[in-house]
This record gives sequence, C-alpha cells and structure tokens, in this order.
Amino acid sequence: MLQRRFRGRVLAGGSIALAAAIAIAIVIARAPASGNGAETPTTFSGSSSGAIVIATNSGTGHAIKGHSGGNAITGISTKANGVVGQAIATPSPMPSAIFALAGVLGQDVSTGVNNVGVVGTSALGHGVEGISTGSSGVVGFSVNSSFGVGVEGISFKNIGVGAFNLSDAQTALLVFGGSGLATPAPGNPLFRVANHGLNFAPNTNCGGTVQYDVASIDQVGNLVLCGTSTTSGTPLAIRRTIGGARVVSYAAQQTQPTIEDFGQGHLVNGQAYVRLEPGFAALIDPRAAYLVFLTPGGDNRGLYVSQKTRVGFLVRESQGGHATLAFDYRIAAKPFDSAAPRLPLASSLPQLRAQPETEQELRFLQQHSRLMTPLRQPGSAITSP
Repeated sequence: MLQRRFRGRVLAGGSIALAAAIAIAIVIARAPASGNGAETPTTFSGSSSGAIVIATNSGTGHAIKGHSGGNAITGISTKANGVVGQAIATPSPMPSAIFALAGVLGQDVSTGVNNVGVVGTSALGHGVEGISTGSSGVVGFSVNSSFGVGVEGISFKNIGVGAFNLSDAQTALLVFGGSGLATPAPGNPLFRVANHGLNFAPNTNCGGTVQYDVASIDQVGNLVLCGTSTTSGTPLAIRRTIGGARVVSYAAQQTQPTIEDFGQGHLVNGQAYVRLEPGFAALIDPRAAYLVFLTPGGDNRGLYVSQKTRVGFLVRESQGGHATLAFDYRIAAKPFDSAAPRLPLASSLPQLRAQPETEQELRFLQQHSRLMTPLRQPGSAITSP
C-alpha cells in the first residue's frame, strides 16, 4: 500500500503514474510549514519490487526537475544504487556533439573555475566507476583550447590515476594523440610526465634546460627522459639491413660512463699529430686521462702514443721507424658532466633503492586486489522503473 500525504489529502494505490503537469506541480508545490518554520517534506512510501513513483513527460521537457539552495535531488539506497539514469533512445540522425545521449548527465554552468559537472566520493571504494561491455568504461573530453584535460586524477596521499587490466592479452593503459587528420610529427607530444607539484615549479635536470616534463614520448615514438634509464636486461635496437630485413642489435655496456670518438690519421716519416675535434674535446673531463687505441693500416714496427693533451695527441712508430701509412684510432674518455662511480651496487642508487609501501599504498593494493575476482555483471544492481 502506497500512501502520500500532501496538503491534507491521502492517495492510496499500488503505484502512482504522474503526468507531466502533475510531476511539475509536485516539484514546485510547497507543503505546510511545521511549527519551527521549516517546511514539512512531502513523503512517498511503500513496499514494491517496482517503482513507487513514476513521472512521465511525453514531450521534450523534464519529467522531474529540482531547484534548491542545497542539493536539488538526492538519492539514498540501503540495498542498491542511490541514483540510476538510463538513456534508451537512439537519436536519428546522431548529433554532431562529442556525446550523444547519456544515462546520467552532469553539467556545471557556473562561473567557478573549480566547479565540476559530476563528483563521486567514497570512503573506502571507488569514487567514480565506469563499466562498459562494448566500449570505454570512462571517457573524458576537454574542449578548452587553452587549458584543460579530458581525465584528471588528483591524490594528496596516494596514486592520482591507476590503470588496471584483468586480461593477460590486453593493454592496461592506451594513449591516443593527435587528430588523426595530419601526419604524426617529431616533437608533437603524445605522452608527457611532469612532476612539479601544485606550485608549477620547473626542473633543470633535463640537460640543463628549464622545463616541467621529466619524460615524454612524441607522436613518432621518440622518448625523452630527464633522468636515467635502467634495465635488468640487455638494451636492444632494431636495425634495417640493405636487403630490408629488420634485425636486432645489442648495445655495448661499460663499467663506467665513457664518451668515445673515432677517426683516421696519416703517419708521415714515422709520426703524426691528431687534433681532437673541438666539440668532442669540450665534453672530456680535463681532470681524467683519456685512452687512445690505434690500428695501423700497413706493415710497420708498431705504433704508440707519445703524448696526450686536451687538444690532441702525437703518434710515433716504434724503434725509430720512418713508415708512411694510414691508421685508425678510437678515443675513450670520461664525460665532463658525470660523477658516477665505477660498477656501483644497485642498492646504492637512490632510484633503485627499495621503498617500503606506505599505509595508503597497502590499502590501495588491497582494495584493487578485489578486482581479481569476477566483476559484477553491468546493470545487475540496477532496476528499471
């Protein structure tokens, strides 16, 4: 039995179907005030597996509309969802806007820069959750040409944005960039990582330049890091042969940072002076000695380096020889801007030192470990009117 008290009248029945005019009247009607000056709320109550109140508007207006100095419409449920919105119409033709129809639409039309259209809060679970069986669970758009992001995650104590995928053959995080109408170009950012906090303080660790990004990937796959790249395997590079085949090559590994240069010299009457290329010489640490490796291009008594300076080195033939021939050389030197030690322990490097999980991180991991159980079927907790 449904009972509704409104201006002294009592209506009874299993359910109530309200026309559009009655729905609007309910919204704007004022119930008698109580003794303390507050208005007595209109109450609908009943026990049913279906809807208690149905508002129908066959036109294009609102079926239910609320105005309030506080929350205009509030939904509270002790067993299911507080508010459910469903869109079952398919517009024809499809509108040209970014989105067509929405089950729930939140719009902020105020002038406050920090206001939002939809807010989701939760004490222990997810503030906002999106589930889709045929497309994206959550999609964010930003049409502001000067500033704005499609999806933004902010955390004061934990992870701002997390990406999880329960399928072993799919991607946890997929990034699209560009309009798709132009050819991808180097330098156009596709993925950027910045660490500047709320004060937007730039960093100067990326080659001495002042910028906000600590890592970025452009539209053609160029990766820029302002820190070091660490791997527990052998770095690989894909090269193309003359015949067009793609093969894998391996990067050389050293026990300490080095910078190298190669070249050819010409020995005349048993000696030759090789001048360092000025750009390479400017990169060498003047406090450390550099190494020179020689490969002669003809028969001789042996070649050696008799003296080395910051601008070049002298090559002579052994045993006072007077040969005239070409030779190759390789120079290995310590970079001027590197103070890294030789073969340091991995545990001694700050970026590799194990950090204990905080209480917030452990709670985050425990919360998302529940995702390993099968997800509830979308709509299983949703009842249609």
